[in-house]
Amino acid sequence: MCKVLSGHVLRFCQQLRQNGVNVGPGETMDALRALEAVDMADERIFHSALRLVLCSSLEEQEKFDRIYQLYFHSQYKKEDKAGIALFSEEMHTDDKQEKDKRQERYAPGSVLAAPSNDKMGESKGFSLSARLALYDVNGSATPCIPQEKEAEVLKSAKDLCRQVQLCKSRRWKPMKHGVRLDMRRTFRKSVAYGGEVLNLVRKGKPPRQAEFVLLCDGSRSMEGIAETVLQFAWALTRSTKRVETFLFSTRLKRVTGQFKLAFGKARPKLTVQGTEWGGGTRIGESLDTFVSRYGSQLLNPNTIVIIASDGLDTGAIEELESAMRILRRKAARIIWLNPLLSLPGYLPEARGMKTALPYIDVFTSVESLFTGLRWLKPIR
Repeated sequence: MCKVLSGHVLRFCQQLRQNGVNVGPGETMDALRALEAVDMADERIFHSALRLVLCSSLEEQEKFDRIYQLYFHSQYKKEDKAGIALFSEEMHTDDKQEKDKRQERYAPGSVLAAPSNDKMGESKGFSLSARLALYDVNGSATPCIPQEKEAEVLKSAKDLCRQVQLCKSRRWKPMKHGVRLDMRRTFRKSVAYGGEVLNLVRKGKPPRQAEFVLLCDGSRSMEGIAETVLQFAWALTRSTKRVETFLFSTRLKRVTGQFKLAFGKARPKLTVQGTEWGGGTRIGESLDTFVSRYGSQLLNPNTIVIIASDGLDTGAIEELESAMRILRRKAARIIWLNPLLSLPGYLPEARGMKTALPYIDVFTSVESLFTGLRWLKPIR
């Protein structure tokens, strides 16, 4: 039996497929994504979410209910009267020649070999697509926000908020030292004194408030560095209310709500999936998801976009270029924090970094988070 929920779901889908339910890798991935959006502690909701995604007819729903009861509520390895093999480790294969070809193609060290980690051993009996799915969604992860240098990072975040200077707003608002006299509010206040003008009300154009969007690369290549960026994101959240935080690996995850819930208290305890932390790196796909899903709400001339990544993208380079072009057009500034810049002799030769570089306003290392961010020029 698998130790992670994703393994149970994959084996359950295998049982459905063996008993005539049309369930493939696509439906399996949809089921895993559906479980991320519901309360899995409630079995009724858990059952309904799987049933809704995996069944397309009344006949399949009847089979689903029967197999679900046998799989998730039976404690023994046995076959029922209908011949359903529970927790079967056997793999449905073609003839011996085709099996040998597949074993050679996906042998360790080959180009198509599946990634190796501790969870992959539990996926024996699945196809390559299913094993890769298990690798990507191998349960939840809990990124830790370190305590070291917390005071320096908090000071750096506050300096950044003070340092960013946007141009003035177009609207006139009451200001103590405004450049114009607000006659309307002045006369309205004079009513309380019998029409005698005692206090003059002035108005002016206040500076616009900066909004921050922080996108943190949580892939395996950023291990040990991404936690420092999360520490800065937490410090920035404590310094200003206009902060949105996202994590991405092979998929994008918005964690602003988890930061806001811990505002004024202890550091937040983040809970994300394996596709959002500790997996591969698809910068272009993740940024494209951010632009299409959140761009209309969060991107405006007041937005400072901070991207923390090493630029080692394994996805489509066209998506990265398209997303960076939109970010550059809609946001006030794009700041890219690359941990490799602190290494002597580093050059941004990776295709992802080389593609994104023309659209970046500030390109610096993650170590700048501890130096007060003095490199950022005022934004007028």
